[in-house]
Amino acid sequence: MKIAEVVSTFFPHFGGMGLVCEEESDGLSNQGHDVTVFTLRYPSVRYAQNLFLFNIERLFPLVKMGDAGLIPQLSRRLRDFDIVHLHYPFYGGAEWVWWAKKFFGKKYFVTYHMMASPSGLAKRFVQKVYDFVWQKRILLGAEKILVVDKKYWSALPFAKEIPEDRVVEFPNGVNLKIFSPGSADWNMIELKDWQKKKMILFVGNLLLLKKLDLLIRALAKIQNDDWRLVIVGGGYEEMHYQKLVSDLGLKNKVKFAGYCFDREKLVEYYRAAWVSVLPTDNESFSLVAIESLACGTPVILSADSGGANRITTKENGWTFVPGSEESLRSALVQSLSVSVEDHQGGVKLRRDSIVDYDWNNHNLRLEQILDSEYGK
Repeated sequence: MKIAEVVSTFFPHFGGMGLVCEEESDGLSNQGHDVTVFTLRYPSVRYAQNLFLFNIERLFPLVKMGDAGLIPQLSRRLRDFDIVHLHYPFYGGAEWVWWAKKFFGKKYFVTYHMMASPSGLAKRFVQKVYDFVWQKRILLGAEKILVVDKKYWSALPFAKEIPEDRVVEFPNGVNLKIFSPGSADWNMIELKDWQKKKMILFVGNLLLLKKLDLLIRALAKIQNDDWRLVIVGGGYEEMHYQKLVSDLGLKNKVKFAGYCFDREKLVEYYRAAWVSVLPTDNESFSLVAIESLACGTPVILSADSGGANRITTKENGWTFVPGSEESLRSALVQSLSVSVEDHQGGVKLRRDSIVDYDWNNHNLRLEQILDSEYGK
């Protein structure tokens, strides 16, 4: 089959949706399908060619705002494809997938990754208008909607308006050959001086919706000197978070490590970490959570997040009340109070909790969904 993957962010631009799209495109290509990824071209960025088994078309947006971009030329580019796979949200791109169905009869399915939460009054206003006009229309136009977690999906305000028979729970995957337990290479991640500390790890784009400030403030209330915080990610509101760290007197306890595109190096961060924290109010069952667990490292995430029902306290992580600094602080204290022996003893249990999320299994199931809906 000839498959078009449509996604707002893609390598070398950092983001979970792009990583999922990459793994799925790679898997489908290996299974003999002709895959092309359609994504945005960023101004003044030089892109390397021939890095993947599949094709990449980077489209110039007429208007660009953050990870959104208006690309009306996309509709015509989709004419020759058997299947269109939209990674949602994609403001400025998703509506042209809908138009491609109207104009050219192109069937599409959607992977719903998360509910966007832009910062700033202007962006929130634009989002509300856009969602009112387009969101339900785009989702109802899809043959199937793949959701990373049914609990997360059912809590969304518009979920009840979508027929249940179109919604399929389809969690993200993880490369279990790369993300695996082991002794951390502290030199590789340049943290040898912190080797005797309990390292708290945050991985992600430094967007306000990620609630990194909640984590920083919660840690500031923990008086002992056992912990250190490493932030892997960058861009967006990085200066805001650096100022917050400075204002709270935590500069000696917090390191901004920047983006990490090398997965083998990212593994070393997970292996070195005592616990990975996702402070977002309603994180979908993210790649960070399953990558961390694959490396044997427990996670802390909001009780409203997708995947919270897969967390067993003390065994593979902790949950906290969404948006509650005190509840997050309590979860952090509980994690820090675990003995070294118990922490090491739980590595296999955490790893075993996500063995079903291997990318190979994920992509085989994805192909089955495509064959059942679009197979010729």
